[in-house]
Amino acid sequence: MSAVSFYRLKSPQPHGKMRLVCQLAATAYRKGHKIYISAVDEAQCEMLYQMLWTFAPNSFIPHTTLMDNSDPDIEKFPVVIGYKDPPKKFNDVLISLQPEVPSYVDRFQRIVEPVDVDTQEQEQADSRFGQYESLLKVTPKTYHM
Repeated sequence: MSAVSFYRLKSPQPHGKMRLVCQLAATAYRKGHKIYISAVDEAQCEMLYQMLWTFAPNSFIPHTTLMDNSDPDIEKFPVVIGYKDPPKKFNDVLISLQPEVPSYVDRFQRIVEPVDVDTQEQEQADSRFGQYESLLKVTPKTYHM
């Protein structure tokens, strides 16, 4: 059974959602998880790739993109960023930036949905919340950041 968590920002911040993704990935990495970040496009992949190097002083999170490495070693790179379906070996933590529930969510143990304060994004998140309830038969948890 998958666990689903929505992390909703309370107030607008410069690059707030992307910084939240980095914080969530760092927390999961420190707990020993393998993380797939599902970005919406190549530009977002690149932005997250760069931000994971610099978002917190003295932090190091080994990461790569599917663009750089089509079959990443998840022991060497426990955080992988991509905008296409992840390789089958990914099944631990999914951080989804997709506007819709990805077709592959059922194979992940934990799904994390960061949500910005934008009204349209909040409405899309509400829709995904209900989809997770019916698709995975779980009630997602919501955290306000």
